[in-house]
Amino acid sequence: MNANSPVLRRVVEVVVLLLLATGLNVLLDSRVMLASQAMLYVLAVVVAAYRLPLLDSVLTAIGSVMALNFFFIPPRWTFEVERRDHLIVLAAMLVVALVISRLANGLRRETELVTFRRVTRWAPGESRGGARVPGNHYGVVISRLNWIYFSALNSRQTSEPSIVAMQWA
Repeated sequence: MNANSPVLRRVVEVVVLLLLATGLNVLLDSRVMLASQAMLYVLAVVVAAYRLPLLDSVLTAIGSVMALNFFFIPPRWTFEVERRDHLIVLAAMLVVALVISRLANGLRRETELVTFRRVTRWAPGESRGGARVPGNHYGVVISRLNWIYFSALNSRQTSEPSIVAMQWA
């Protein structure tokens, strides 16, 4: 895998988030309850969900539950769960982390769409605004810093791809 690969970068981000949450939990282990430790992992999932694609945030959620179980739930250093209340904590944490992943991912997509509409002055049903090609365009909008990229396929007219890149102040 190439060192500049976006997949490798995302994997590194997931691992770093899990390591940060685990490191903080190790520091706070004797001072806080298990539920508080779980919340630090959920915070890592929130960050991953807003920064990364849905699959990566789901992997962060699963990794968080596994790390909490392995490092902090007795018996430690195993994936066994002795008590029912610990199993409930793990199950609840997984459900909450997955729901948060989905919601934060949707929020990120909505933010990108609003940014695209603001930059292109495009609104549904509006005939004025940015340049248009007739047809239904299905695509992806990506915004980074003050750049926006839109890649789409015009499936109604010519089935040719449309690619737009623009910068705003």
